[in-house]
Amino acid sequence: EEALTPVYKQYKALFKGEELEVKSKKAREEILAQMIKDKVILQEAGKLGVTIREEDVDDKLNEMIAKFPSEEKFFMALKNEGIALESMRDKYRERLIIHKLTNMEVRAKVVIRPQELMDYYNNNKQEFTEVEEVKLKTILIRVEEDGSDEAARTRMEEIRTMLLEGMDFGRLALVTSEGPEARIKGDIGFVKRGELLEEVDKVIFRLEPGEISEPIRTEIGYHLFKVEGKKESRVKEFKEVR
Repeated sequence: EEALTPVYKQYKALFKGEELEVKSKKAREEILAQMIKDKVILQEAGKLGVTIREEDVDDKLNEMIAKFPSEEKFFMALKNEGIALESMRDKYRERLIIHKLTNMEVRAKVVIRPQELMDYYNNNKQEFTEVEEVKLKTILIRVEEDGSDEAARTRMEEIRTMLLEGMDFGRLALVTSEGPEARIKGDIGFVKRGELLEEVDKVIFRLEPGEISEPIRTEIGYHLFKVEGKKESRVKEFKEVR
């Protein structure tokens, strides 16, 4: 359940009712299957004496901290989620060990000629295609079941006007948004086309960096999105995937 909590919070902000239940159930099954697989790999790593440097764990942790506005915000987020720092370090340590062992076993068992690699790459370029991504910040104003749709939309229009007049999106998200990302100034990070609701996708992938969407109505309320950056769809070069 601990591993599912962040996913459930994100789904709860985008889905509702039966759709939320179906997606949460699927996520729970996938996470459980992955956890079982990881435990088996970690047991094998223990038998083989596979270890990683603590400096590598520090690097991973610092990468995560860098995604927050400040170190203080990072530790506040951990506290709000009820996650201990050492528990997070353990998770990163396990992921690094799993990655290391997987690479060791694959390299030990598989010998492929360079031409075979090139042929596979040329014949299966769709597997090496990175889909378009946008980096987003968001603000959510919820419409409760007994609440006023018009009042929520009016509030969102007021917020959008303030943003267009130059107010900082992150600061405004922090004090106005009713979504789970509010505590990190509305930052969602990069999302791929197809990861969010269709009505959201249609809008955000038309925006250029710096632009702010019109209010978008979903089942739970009104959303605003600001595009912070874009990654165009591309096929990875052979040297990146070999």
